[in-house]
Amino acid sequence: MKKIYKRTFVLYLLIMIVLVVVGCLKNTTEVGYKPHQPVSFSHKTHAGTMKINCKYCHSTADTAAHASLPSSRSCIECHRLFEKDNPKLELVYNSTETGAALAWISVCNLPDFVYFNHSAHIKNGMDCAACHGKVETMKQTFLAIEFSMAWCLECHQPDNGNTETSKVASSSNCSTCHR
Repeated sequence: MKKIYKRTFVLYLLIMIVLVVVGCLKNTTEVGYKPHQPVSFSHKTHAGTMKINCKYCHSTADTAAHASLPSSRSCIECHRLFEKDNPKLELVYNSTETGAALAWISVCNLPDFVYFNHSAHIKNGMDCAACHGKVETMKQTFLAIEFSMAWCLECHQPDNGNTETSKVASSSNCSTCHR
């Protein structure tokens, strides 16, 4: 049993190294960016078919500047009841047992000089799909919208006439976003 655990750990480590290298090579801000995740995950199944709320897995979306990526424990809450013998979930179970976090690769990346407060947008009524696209239709999540200054300014203009974004308090001060 320890040999299997050791082999799994080495395999997991190698996968992580490859994913980091590939992540550094690709332009992660291009529409269509679709990183290979350590565990196959379908938003289409979870958010679409099963109607699981975004905040179940991304629990800090409305309370912190950065939305969290799911922990293996959030996966196990449901998968301990069904599909518990699915070999595709081996990394999830190993992560739960060892306490090592799953190394999800963020799909939505901003340049380091841009400050974005996720919770401020959610608290002001922005729907997740406004920035992330219709993830409930995505078998594999990809970057659906180009995060550019021009795109942000579509909402962050005083009296832009858009009733969907009229709740969003904005500032024309550059240092609000550029820090």
